[in-house]
Amino acid sequence: MLSLWLAACYRRWVEPLMGARNDRPPYEPNDLVAGKYAIRKILGEGGMAVVYGAVDTTCDRHVAIKILRPSVAARRGLSSAHVQREAATVVKLHERTPHVVEVLTAGITEDAHRLPYYVMERLYGTSLRTGIEEKRALAQPFEIIEVASTVTEIAMPLAHAHQMGIVHRDVKPENVF
Repeated sequence: MLSLWLAACYRRWVEPLMGARNDRPPYEPNDLVAGKYAIRKILGEGGMAVVYGAVDTTCDRHVAIKILRPSVAARRGLSSAHVQREAATVVKLHERTPHVVEVLTAGITEDAHRLPYYVMERLYGTSLRTGIEEKRALAQPFEIIEVASTVTEIAMPLAHAHQMGIVHRDVKPENVF
């Protein structure tokens, strides 16, 4: 009986998200998003969104743009006001701690796709996942001070978020720089 329930849950919740990975926003290098962000390349992909490296053509600033996948946007029915409220929440969180990416603006694309997006500061460097894999490849253990420092830097912004009533829901090494 439990296996039938698990199979039903998998079909209902997991399969749609896995299928969403093939549902990439339709932007290619040199396409303009919101009339001024020139797409350069894909920086990363998740089940809900794709993050592009881009350039703000008004000031030649390199940024990252997180654009929701079309199927996710359709399923959630997000309005421009909803996206801007979420962005404002992240801005307030960034003001409390430097360990949160800075959101510069947010909105809905003005093209026919009408996809929610966030424009963020462009981070350079490597993710925690890459650091873990590099240590593993070299068979080097983490020093306790490295672990304590990293955990503290992750926990501090999460504590601020929780004080604001925010639950991250996607804390993983790939999302930590």
